[in-house]
Amino acid sequence: MIVGSIGWEATGHVYLYGYSVWGFYSDLQVWVSNDYQNWDQVGYTQTITDTSPYWIDVGTPSGTFRYIAIVGYDSPERWLSVCLYLDSVRVTP
Repeated sequence: MIVGSIGWEATGHVYLYGYSVWGFYSDLQVWVSNDYQNWDQVGYTQTITDTSPYWIDVGTPSGTFRYIAIVGYDSPERWLSVCLYLDSVRVTP
């Protein structure tokens, strides 16, 4: 899990730039918060299998946010479950 501060109150559509390693089924979740205590999931849990970097479309949070948590969710049903490489976050209006 990576947790970061946006640095200001953000709003808009969230994208992550990254990829998964070949052979891994990387379940990705993104959560946002405005107060660092109450968290809302953005979109849904996505399984990332692409091995070339691309802009991962996460979704649009329902309100503003100051903090973002990016989670590689370890699925107990899979042996090779998470290996994500992420470079950056983009929020567009």
